[in-house]
Amino acid sequence: MRIKQADLDEVLEVARLALVLWPYHSMHAIALEISEMIQRKEGAYFLAYNESEVIGFAQINLIHSSVDEENGVPVGYLKGIFVVEAYRQQGIAKELLTACEHWAIEQGCEELTSDCELSNDQILNFHRSVGFEESNRIVCFRKSLKGEK
Repeated sequence: MRIKQADLDEVLEVARLALVLWPYHSMHAIALEISEMIQRKEGAYFLAYNESEVIGFAQINLIHSSVDEENGVPVGYLKGIFVVEAYRQQGIAKELLTACEHWAIEQGCEELTSDCELSNDQILNFHRSVGFEESNRIVCFRKSLKGEK
């Protein structure tokens, strides 16, 4: 098993796995987003390979909050991490996270953030097991404006 940073030749491999994690996107839209992110270097994608088979990925972005901009220090944001079910519980997600952490440090980050749905016990437990500390809980609201005038 090996971990490598994805390049433009691997956009479709990343997109294929990203669609499993985020099925509400289209292949075209997610591939375009991945390609743009790689080109802009505002984030990175890491792939886990078992020989020639891609079995997992992680996405990390650089973000700037108003507090961090004052200090000029970006924050790494772990946007997503996914391992094919047959390969889970083997430490692959931790290795993908480690690659993201190293990339974030190289970008000058001093902190890594992430989030997940409160109902996703599996990913909540993963975050806790790899050293993340819960910093906030929010409730998101939505209001339809259809028919409002």
